[in-house]
Amino acid sequence: MIGRLVETTALHADGREVPVEMAISVATVPEGSIFVGHLRDITERRRADQALRDSEEQYRAIFNASADALVLRAPDFRHRRRQRDLRVDEWF
Repeated sequence: MIGRLVETTALHADGREVPVEMAISVATVPEGSIFVGHLRDITERRRADQALRDSEEQYRAIFNASADALVLRAPDFRHRRRQRDLRVDEWF
C-alpha cells in the first residue's frame, strides 16, 4: 500500500461515507521515519465518470437503433466508420 494510489471510502466529518483516493508514503525526518498520508475526495470525479458512461450508453442506443445510414468522419472529413461496419458498442 505504501507508494501506491488506492481508491477506497472514508468517513466524512458529518458521518457520511465518501469515495477517496488514498496515498501513503514514508518520509525521513531528523527523528527517524514517519508515514505521510493524503486523502482526496473523488466524489465529483465519480459523478463525472458516471455521467460519461450514461451519455455513451444513450449515444450507443441511439446509434444502434437508427434505421438510417450513419457515417462517422474524422475532423478532416476522412471516413472513419459506417454503421454497417461496426456497432458503436464496440468502440468503447
